[in-house]
Amino acid sequence: MELRSEGDHPEKKSRDNEVETNPRFERHETLHILMVPLPLESHVMCMFGLAQALVAVDDHVVITFAYPARPYILQANRSWTDAGCDLAGRLRIEIVEDGLPRDGEAVTSFQQFAPMQRVYENQTKVLLEKLQREFSSHGSVDAKSLPLSCIMSDTMAPWMQDVADAAAIPYVGFWTSTAAAYSMSTQLPVLLANGTLPLRRDCWANPEKKWTASAPLVEGVPGLPPFPVTDLLGLMTLPEEITDPSLQFLLASVRRAKEQHCILIYSMYDLESQVFDALRDVGFTAYGVGPFLGGDLRSRSPSPELSRELNKCMRWLDAKPPCSVIYIALGTMVKLDPAELQSMARGLEDCKRPFLWVIPQSSIKDLPEGFQQRTIEQDCGHIVPWAPQRDVLRHRSVAVFISHCGWNSILESMWEGVPIVACPFFAEQRSNARWIVQRWRIGLEMERGDDGSFTREAVREVLQTLLSHELGSQIRERASRMKDVIQSGVKHGGSSHQSLINFLGRLRLAAE
Repeated sequence: MELRSEGDHPEKKSRDNEVETNPRFERHETLHILMVPLPLESHVMCMFGLAQALVAVDDHVVITFAYPARPYILQANRSWTDAGCDLAGRLRIEIVEDGLPRDGEAVTSFQQFAPMQRVYENQTKVLLEKLQREFSSHGSVDAKSLPLSCIMSDTMAPWMQDVADAAAIPYVGFWTSTAAAYSMSTQLPVLLANGTLPLRRDCWANPEKKWTASAPLVEGVPGLPPFPVTDLLGLMTLPEEITDPSLQFLLASVRRAKEQHCILIYSMYDLESQVFDALRDVGFTAYGVGPFLGGDLRSRSPSPELSRELNKCMRWLDAKPPCSVIYIALGTMVKLDPAELQSMARGLEDCKRPFLWVIPQSSIKDLPEGFQQRTIEQDCGHIVPWAPQRDVLRHRSVAVFISHCGWNSILESMWEGVPIVACPFFAEQRSNARWIVQRWRIGLEMERGDDGSFTREAVREVLQTLLSHELGSQIRERASRMKDVIQSGVKHGGSSHQSLINFLGRLRLAAE
């Protein structure tokens, strides 16, 4: 596990000192930042955490947060409250129409959002015009009375670069995943030009499942050694034609990446120092600013229904011995097919360890016959449609986390020092799994077939190794050390804390 703090890199330290030692940085002009997330719930919450972190780190920062209407209403319907989140009035929420339906399940993919993009784009322009009209020069620390210092948006909202340019305001991108995934995405034009992408249908061992591909290793990505093409983002590997809307969506997001004033990445320099250094060497001003997990930044209270689920989970965990429980949660976008669901269930039974398993209600019917009843009778398992993941991972009884390797879940697991069984599916998850297993060595990967499926034996073997073998003990020790690294990074003087300060200093210099 090769981890390094930002201060250990002499060139990086020198670059930061240009901001930190500049006397103009000591002046505390109030900054006003307009933040525009993509209307996907995980992206919204990630950027909202960043907004709160920026306001908390500097008393002279004001944020206007463009909260997409659908995610906002979904949160309100769940009775999550925003009490205490405005931090002395310096974080103002503006609800923005996003063109998405108000009912039904959460929108979880770019394909679902794409048809509504124009509505959201136009409404963010309306908000910008409103802020410009409200501007006055009396100097009060009030979002309504300050000119904008920058516009920050999710990098997957590329139209905001044009909006910022038209208003002559610096544009800052925010990437909600790893520096490695961002570095990969920046190479999309090159990979299209040299014929690496799009992947031909006949290169896949199973063209329907698209899991194992016969293709040369990808080389030349800043900060990364050669790697299998299947580690690239799913938006890059799954399309079969260059005209595919998903591919074009990502291409539009990265084509003008170097025009950004800078890019904030929801990772930590200590975790991916070589990637951050390489990005800077090729012209990206990249800051690692995550994770936003310290304390309760969200200041939110769950609805009574969610409170009941939370209490039920916690009571069940309280009754289990320390470091004994297997926690399984594969994210909101993954639905195992019946064969995989049965493999997971039988593999868990074979391990004879208590488990807490988050399963969508619609999948319960596909469990092996009698499985759920046996878990109840033997008190060996607890199956729920939702679990308070951070509370679960923090619990003393949890020994291992079977995860889809979504970046938020990985960070939460690292934060609590819990080893991971990597079971990736799409997006950047396969790259994340490689880092978990090969670079950070804080987990093991589930063995998969050419079609991406896993067996009962694979589940049993990876869990037994992690829970009972010497290798598992070594992984648990490294996961515990990782907890110290990642929590130190967000404290005063840590790499992510300092990155937030340096970013704000850079904005102040740009404003002069």
